[in-house]
Amino acid sequence: MSVTGYVVGLPIFCDSGYIVLSGLNRGLARQTGTTMALMATSLAAGLYAVHCLVPPHPGAAAATETLGADFGRVILYGMLVAIPTACSGWLWARFAVRRLPSPGQMTGEDSPSVVPSRLPSLLLSVLPVAVPILLISIRSFTPAEGGHPALRLVQAAGMPEAALGIGILLALMSKRRWKRTDLNALLRSAIEKAGDILLIIGAGGAFGALIARTDLAGHLAGNDIVGSMGIFFPFLVAAVLKTAQGSSSVAVITSATMVLPVLPALGLDHETGKVFAVLAMGAGSMMVSHANDSYFWVISRFSGVGMATMLRVYTVATFIMGSVAIGAICLLSLFI
Repeated sequence: MSVTGYVVGLPIFCDSGYIVLSGLNRGLARQTGTTMALMATSLAAGLYAVHCLVPPHPGAAAATETLGADFGRVILYGMLVAIPTACSGWLWARFAVRRLPSPGQMTGEDSPSVVPSRLPSLLLSVLPVAVPILLISIRSFTPAEGGHPALRLVQAAGMPEAALGIGILLALMSKRRWKRTDLNALLRSAIEKAGDILLIIGAGGAFGALIARTDLAGHLAGNDIVGSMGIFFPFLVAAVLKTAQGSSSVAVITSATMVLPVLPALGLDHETGKVFAVLAMGAGSMMVSHANDSYFWVISRFSGVGMATMLRVYTVATFIMGSVAIGAICLLSLFI
Protein backbone atom coordinates (compact mmCIF):
# COMPACT_ATOMS: atom_id res chain seq x y z
CA MET A 1 0.00 0.00 0.00
CA SER A 2 2.93 2.34 0.58
CA VAL A 3 4.22 1.69 -2.95
CA THR A 4 0.69 2.10 -4.30
CA GLY A 5 0.41 5.43 -2.50
CA TYR A 6 3.75 6.57 -3.95
CA VAL A 7 2.70 5.75 -7.53
CA VAL A 8 -0.88 7.00 -7.30
CA GLY A 9 0.19 10.11 -5.39
CA LEU A 10 2.44 11.43 -8.15
CA PRO A 11 -0.42 13.07 -10.09
CA ILE A 12 -3.12 13.10 -7.38
CA PHE A 13 -3.65 15.07 -4.15
CA CYS A 14 -2.95 12.95 -1.08
CA ASP A 15 -6.46 13.62 0.29
CA SER A 16 -8.17 12.50 -2.92
CA GLY A 17 -5.83 9.54 -3.35
CA TYR A 18 -6.48 8.29 0.18
CA ILE A 19 -10.25 8.58 -0.22
CA VAL A 20 -10.15 6.66 -3.51
CA LEU A 21 -7.90 3.89 -2.13
CA SER A 22 -9.41 3.67 1.37
CA GLY A 23 -11.84 0.91 0.40
CA LEU A 24 -9.02 -1.21 -1.03
CA ASN A 25 -6.96 -0.53 2.08
CA ARG A 26 -9.73 -1.65 4.44
CA GLY A 27 -10.37 -4.76 2.35
CA LEU A 28 -6.72 -5.79 2.48
CA ALA A 29 -6.65 -5.15 6.23
CA ARG A 30 -9.63 -7.49 6.71
CA GLN A 31 -8.23 -10.23 4.46
CA THR A 32 -4.70 -10.18 5.87
CA GLY A 33 -5.58 -9.48 9.50
CA THR A 34 -3.21 -6.50 9.54
CA THR A 35 -3.82 -3.71 12.05
CA MET A 36 -5.61 -0.83 10.34
CA ALA A 37 -3.24 1.71 11.91
CA LEU A 38 -0.34 0.08 10.03
CA MET A 39 -2.25 -0.12 6.74
CA ALA A 40 -3.52 3.46 7.01
CA THR A 41 -0.11 4.93 7.85
CA SER A 42 1.63 2.94 5.11
CA LEU A 43 -0.76 4.18 2.43
CA ALA A 44 -0.76 7.70 3.84
CA ALA A 45 3.07 7.84 3.92
CA GLY A 46 3.40 6.92 0.24
CA LEU A 47 0.85 9.54 -0.79
CA TYR A 48 2.20 12.21 1.57
CA ALA A 49 5.85 11.92 0.53
CA VAL A 50 5.26 12.73 -3.14
CA HIS A 51 2.53 15.27 -2.34
CA CYS A 52 4.98 17.43 -0.38
CA LEU A 53 8.05 17.00 -2.60
CA VAL A 54 7.01 16.55 -6.23
CA PRO A 55 5.29 18.94 -8.66
CA PRO A 56 2.61 19.20 -10.07
CA HIS A 57 1.30 19.27 -6.49
CA PRO A 58 0.42 22.88 -5.66
CA GLY A 59 2.92 23.58 -2.89
CA ALA A 60 5.99 22.25 -4.69
CA ALA A 61 4.85 23.69 -8.03
CA ALA A 62 4.20 27.17 -6.59
CA ALA A 63 7.53 27.20 -4.72
CA THR A 64 9.38 26.12 -7.86
CA GLU A 65 7.78 28.96 -9.81
CA THR A 66 8.39 31.53 -7.05
CA LEU A 67 12.08 30.69 -6.65
CA GLY A 68 12.64 30.20 -10.39
CA ALA A 69 13.93 26.65 -9.95
CA ASP A 70 14.07 24.07 -12.73
CA PHE A 71 10.85 22.03 -12.79
CA GLY A 72 12.45 18.91 -14.25
CA ARG A 73 15.17 18.73 -11.61
CA VAL A 74 12.71 19.37 -8.79
CA ILE A 75 10.53 16.50 -10.04
CA LEU A 76 13.47 14.12 -10.50
CA TYR A 77 15.19 14.87 -7.20
CA GLY A 78 11.85 15.02 -5.39
CA MET A 79 10.93 11.53 -6.59
CA LEU A 80 14.31 10.22 -5.42
CA VAL A 81 14.02 11.82 -1.98
CA ALA A 82 10.42 10.61 -1.63
CA ILE A 83 11.48 6.93 -1.79
CA PRO A 84 13.41 6.74 1.52
CA THR A 85 10.95 9.21 3.01
CA ALA A 86 7.94 6.97 2.33
CA CYS A 87 9.89 3.91 3.50
CA SER A 88 10.70 5.58 6.81
CA GLY A 89 7.00 6.23 7.49
CA TRP A 90 6.16 2.61 6.76
CA LEU A 91 9.00 1.28 8.92
CA TRP A 92 7.98 3.47 11.86
CA ALA A 93 4.37 2.30 11.54
CA ARG A 94 5.51 -1.35 11.66
CA PHE A 95 7.44 -0.61 14.85
CA ALA A 96 4.80 1.60 16.47
CA VAL A 97 1.80 -0.75 16.11
CA ARG A 98 3.64 -3.41 18.12
CA ARG A 99 3.69 -1.03 21.08
CA LEU A 100 -0.01 -0.19 20.97
CA PRO A 101 -1.96 -1.36 24.03
CA SER A 102 -4.53 -3.07 21.79
CA PRO A 103 -4.64 -4.20 18.15
CA GLY A 104 -6.69 -1.15 17.26
CA GLN A 105 -9.52 -0.89 14.80
CA MET A 106 -9.04 -3.25 11.94
CA THR A 107 -11.58 -2.19 9.37
CA GLY A 108 -13.16 1.09 10.40
CA GLU A 109 -16.12 -0.13 12.43
CA ASP A 110 -17.76 3.30 12.29
CA SER A 111 -18.54 2.79 8.61
CA PRO A 112 -22.02 1.51 7.81
CA SER A 113 -22.16 -2.12 6.81
CA VAL A 114 -23.96 -2.46 3.51
CA VAL A 115 -23.41 -5.97 2.20
CA PRO A 116 -25.07 -6.64 -1.15
CA SER A 117 -26.80 -9.96 -1.65
CA ARG A 118 -24.96 -10.34 -4.94
CA LEU A 119 -21.45 -8.97 -5.39
CA PRO A 120 -20.79 -6.81 -8.47
CA SER A 121 -18.55 -7.96 -11.30
CA LEU A 122 -14.80 -7.32 -11.27
CA LEU A 123 -15.18 -4.51 -13.82
CA LEU A 124 -17.84 -2.70 -11.78
CA SER A 125 -15.71 -3.14 -8.66
CA VAL A 126 -12.57 -1.66 -10.24
CA LEU A 127 -14.15 1.25 -12.13
CA PRO A 128 -14.99 3.46 -9.07
CA VAL A 129 -11.30 3.38 -8.07
CA ALA A 130 -9.61 3.35 -11.48
CA VAL A 131 -11.68 6.00 -13.27
CA PRO A 132 -11.09 8.89 -10.79
CA ILE A 133 -7.35 8.11 -10.70
CA LEU A 134 -7.21 8.03 -14.50
CA LEU A 135 -9.19 11.28 -14.90
CA ILE A 136 -7.07 13.20 -12.38
CA SER A 137 -3.85 11.79 -13.89
CA ILE A 138 -4.81 12.79 -17.44
CA ARG A 139 -5.68 16.30 -16.25
CA SER A 140 -2.19 16.68 -14.74
CA PHE A 141 -0.57 16.11 -18.14
CA THR A 142 -2.88 18.25 -20.30
CA PRO A 143 -2.37 21.98 -20.87
CA ALA A 144 -4.32 24.14 -18.43
CA GLU A 145 -5.28 26.59 -21.15
CA GLY A 146 -6.72 25.28 -24.37
CA GLY A 147 -9.47 26.37 -26.67
CA HIS A 148 -10.43 22.92 -27.88
CA PRO A 149 -13.66 21.62 -26.27
CA ALA A 150 -12.06 18.22 -25.62
CA LEU A 151 -9.28 19.81 -23.57
CA ARG A 152 -11.78 21.82 -21.54
CA LEU A 153 -13.79 18.65 -20.93
CA VAL A 154 -10.69 16.78 -19.74
CA GLN A 155 -9.76 19.64 -17.41
CA ALA A 156 -13.26 19.75 -15.94
CA ALA A 157 -13.63 15.96 -15.51
CA GLY A 158 -10.14 15.69 -14.01
CA MET A 159 -10.82 18.10 -11.15
CA PRO A 160 -10.72 16.08 -7.89
CA GLU A 161 -14.31 17.03 -7.02
CA ALA A 162 -15.65 16.00 -10.44
CA ALA A 163 -13.53 12.84 -10.67
CA LEU A 164 -14.59 11.62 -7.22
CA GLY A 165 -18.20 12.46 -8.06
CA ILE A 166 -17.98 10.27 -11.16
CA GLY A 167 -16.46 7.54 -8.99
CA ILE A 168 -19.43 7.79 -6.60
CA LEU A 169 -21.89 7.40 -9.48
CA LEU A 170 -19.99 4.35 -10.74
CA ALA A 171 -20.02 2.87 -7.23
CA LEU A 172 -23.77 3.37 -6.96
CA MET A 173 -24.19 1.56 -10.28
CA SER A 174 -22.49 -1.54 -8.85
CA LYS A 175 -25.70 -2.41 -7.01
CA ARG A 176 -28.91 -2.65 -8.97
CA ARG A 177 -31.35 -1.90 -6.18
CA TRP A 178 -30.62 0.32 -3.21
CA LYS A 179 -32.75 0.31 -0.09
CA ARG A 180 -33.49 3.80 1.18
CA THR A 181 -32.15 2.96 4.64
CA ASP A 182 -28.82 1.69 3.22
CA LEU A 183 -28.38 4.72 0.97
CA ASN A 184 -29.28 7.13 3.78
CA ALA A 185 -26.75 5.43 6.08
CA LEU A 186 -23.98 5.81 3.48
CA LEU A 187 -24.79 9.46 2.77
CA ARG A 188 -25.08 10.32 6.47
CA SER A 189 -21.71 8.72 7.19
CA ALA A 190 -20.11 10.61 4.28
CA ILE A 191 -21.48 13.96 5.52
CA GLU A 192 -20.28 13.29 9.06
CA LYS A 193 -16.76 12.53 7.79
CA ALA A 194 -16.56 15.44 5.35
CA GLY A 195 -18.05 18.15 7.60
CA ASP A 196 -15.21 18.27 10.12
CA ILE A 197 -12.62 18.07 7.35
CA LEU A 198 -14.11 21.07 5.50
CA LEU A 199 -14.12 23.15 8.69
CA ILE A 200 -10.46 22.34 9.35
CA ILE A 201 -9.49 23.17 5.75
CA GLY A 202 -11.26 26.54 5.99
CA ALA A 203 -9.68 27.43 9.34
CA GLY A 204 -6.19 26.38 8.17
CA GLY A 205 -6.52 28.36 4.94
CA ALA A 206 -7.62 31.49 6.81
CA PHE A 207 -4.68 31.26 9.20
CA GLY A 208 -2.28 30.68 6.32
CA ALA A 209 -3.58 33.77 4.52
CA LEU A 210 -3.08 35.80 7.70
CA ILE A 211 0.55 34.65 7.97
CA ALA A 212 1.15 35.46 4.30
CA ARG A 213 -0.05 39.04 4.91
CA THR A 214 2.71 39.71 7.46
CA ASP A 215 6.02 41.10 6.22
CA LEU A 216 8.22 38.43 7.80
CA ALA A 217 10.58 38.34 4.82
CA GLY A 218 11.56 41.96 5.34
CA HIS A 219 12.52 41.29 8.95
CA LEU A 220 14.56 38.19 8.08
CA ALA A 221 16.49 39.48 5.07
CA GLY A 222 19.03 41.43 7.13
CA ASN A 223 19.50 38.87 9.91
CA ASP A 224 23.04 37.46 10.13
CA ILE A 225 21.91 34.28 11.91
CA VAL A 226 19.68 33.40 8.97
CA GLY A 227 22.61 33.44 6.55
CA SER A 228 24.49 30.80 8.54
CA MET A 229 21.62 28.28 8.42
CA GLY A 230 21.84 27.50 4.70
CA ILE A 231 19.39 24.87 3.46
CA PHE A 232 18.02 24.32 6.97
CA PHE A 233 16.38 27.76 7.02
CA PRO A 234 13.71 27.02 4.38
CA PHE A 235 13.19 23.61 6.03
CA LEU A 236 12.59 25.12 9.46
CA VAL A 237 10.33 27.91 8.17
CA ALA A 238 8.10 25.41 6.37
CA ALA A 239 8.09 23.07 9.38
CA VAL A 240 6.98 25.83 11.75
CA LEU A 241 4.25 27.02 9.38
CA LYS A 242 3.04 23.48 8.73
CA THR A 243 2.82 22.63 12.42
CA ALA A 244 1.06 25.91 13.18
CA GLN A 245 -1.64 25.99 10.51
CA GLY A 246 -1.89 22.42 9.15
CA SER A 247 -1.75 22.78 5.37
CA SER A 248 1.39 21.55 3.62
CA SER A 249 0.60 23.54 0.47
CA VAL A 250 0.06 26.78 2.41
CA ALA A 251 3.26 26.14 4.40
CA VAL A 252 5.39 25.71 1.24
CA ILE A 253 3.81 28.60 -0.65
CA THR A 254 4.17 30.97 2.31
CA SER A 255 7.74 29.78 2.97
CA ALA A 256 8.72 30.42 -0.65
CA THR A 257 7.73 34.10 -0.38
CA MET A 258 9.79 34.39 2.81
CA VAL A 259 12.83 32.51 1.50
CA LEU A 260 13.11 34.25 -1.89
CA PRO A 261 14.60 37.56 -0.54
CA VAL A 262 17.20 35.73 1.58
CA LEU A 263 18.45 33.25 -1.04
CA PRO A 264 21.73 35.20 -1.57
CA ALA A 265 22.37 35.31 2.19
CA LEU A 266 21.74 31.57 2.41
CA GLY A 267 24.11 30.83 -0.48
CA LEU A 268 21.28 29.30 -2.48
CA ASP A 269 20.91 31.93 -5.23
CA HIS A 270 22.08 29.54 -7.98
CA GLU A 271 20.22 26.94 -10.03
CA THR A 272 21.04 23.91 -7.89
CA GLY A 273 20.55 25.86 -4.67
CA LYS A 274 17.04 26.89 -5.69
CA VAL A 275 16.12 23.28 -6.44
CA PHE A 276 17.30 22.12 -3.03
CA ALA A 277 15.59 25.06 -1.33
CA VAL A 278 12.28 23.94 -2.85
CA LEU A 279 12.88 20.36 -1.72
CA ALA A 280 13.87 21.52 1.77
CA MET A 281 10.59 23.43 2.08
CA GLY A 282 8.74 20.32 0.92
CA ALA A 283 10.49 18.28 3.61
CA GLY A 284 9.58 20.87 6.23
CA SER A 285 5.94 20.84 5.13
CA MET A 286 5.66 17.18 6.21
CA MET A 287 6.24 17.85 9.87
CA VAL A 288 4.24 17.76 11.95
CA SER A 289 0.81 16.57 10.73
CA HIS A 290 -1.64 16.54 13.62
CA ALA A 291 -5.19 17.60 14.51
CA ASN A 292 -5.15 20.88 12.53
CA ASP A 293 -4.33 19.07 9.26
CA SER A 294 -7.26 18.03 7.07
CA TYR A 295 -5.26 15.02 5.78
CA PHE A 296 -4.95 13.78 9.37
CA TRP A 297 -8.73 13.64 9.63
CA VAL A 298 -9.18 12.14 6.17
CA ILE A 299 -6.99 9.22 7.25
CA SER A 300 -8.70 8.90 10.62
CA ARG A 301 -12.26 9.07 9.28
CA PHE A 302 -11.80 6.81 6.27
CA SER A 303 -9.77 4.19 8.12
CA GLY A 304 -11.66 4.18 11.41
CA VAL A 305 -8.47 4.75 13.43
CA GLY A 306 -8.97 6.80 16.59
CA MET A 307 -7.25 10.10 17.30
CA ALA A 308 -4.98 8.73 20.05
CA THR A 309 -3.63 6.02 17.75
CA MET A 310 -3.25 8.51 14.89
CA LEU A 311 -1.12 10.77 17.08
CA ARG A 312 1.07 7.90 18.27
CA VAL A 313 1.58 6.31 14.87
CA TYR A 314 0.87 8.70 11.98
CA THR A 315 1.89 12.01 13.56
CA VAL A 316 5.22 10.63 14.75
CA ALA A 317 5.68 9.08 11.31
CA THR A 318 5.38 12.52 9.67
CA PHE A 319 8.08 13.89 11.98
CA ILE A 320 10.38 11.00 11.05
CA MET A 321 9.55 11.41 7.35
CA GLY A 322 10.44 15.11 7.41
CA SER A 323 13.71 14.38 9.21
CA VAL A 324 14.64 11.62 6.76
CA ALA A 325 13.71 13.85 3.81
CA ILE A 326 15.95 16.75 4.85
CA GLY A 327 18.73 14.26 5.58
CA ALA A 328 18.37 12.73 2.11
CA ILE A 329 18.35 16.21 0.55
CA CYS A 330 21.58 17.16 2.35
CA LEU A 331 23.16 13.88 1.27
CA LEU A 332 22.03 14.39 -2.32
CA SER A 333 23.43 17.93 -2.34
CA LEU A 334 26.90 16.58 -1.58
CA PHE A 335 26.97 14.63 -4.86
CA ILE A 336 25.32 17.17 -7.17
